Formats: sequence, structure tokens, C-alpha cells
Amino acid sequence: KQRRSVISPNPGFMKQLMELDFEVHGKESFSMKEYSLRLVYETFPDLDKKIIDSTYEECNGDMLMLTNLLLDRFIVSK
Repeated sequence: KQRRSVISPNPGFMKQLMELDFEVHGKESFSMKEYSLRLVYETFPDLDKKIIDSTYEECNGDMLMLTNLLLDRFIVSK
């Protein structure tokens, strides 16, 4: 994280890890929504989390749409 402040495993790997977590422990330690939102919070640290959360709900969890909307509404328009 010293060289690159935003770094995380890709969503496909996390999905597999979550499936293994459920298989081994019988429950999920976290949801894909929690993981996805954490990535977005880290990517857009200056945006209010309430704005990110409401935009996430508007996009029904579609991460590409979420990123594009956040960029269009709050980053590119500045």
C-alpha cells in the first residue's frame, strides 16, 4: 500500500474466496456488497459515503454503472 494506495484482489477472486469461506465456516465473513462498497470508498475517498451508498442502490449493485455515474456526477463535472 505504500507504492499504490488502492490495491485489492479482483472481484472474481473475492467471490471464490467467499465461497470457500462459506464452505469451511458455514457462513460468509462479509458480503460482496460490503467488499464492493469498500473498494469504491477507497477509490473515491473525497465523496461522502451516503452519496456512494445511494448511488450503489440506484445501480442495483452494478459496479461499472456505479463507477461511471460517480465519475460523471461528481468527478468529471467539477
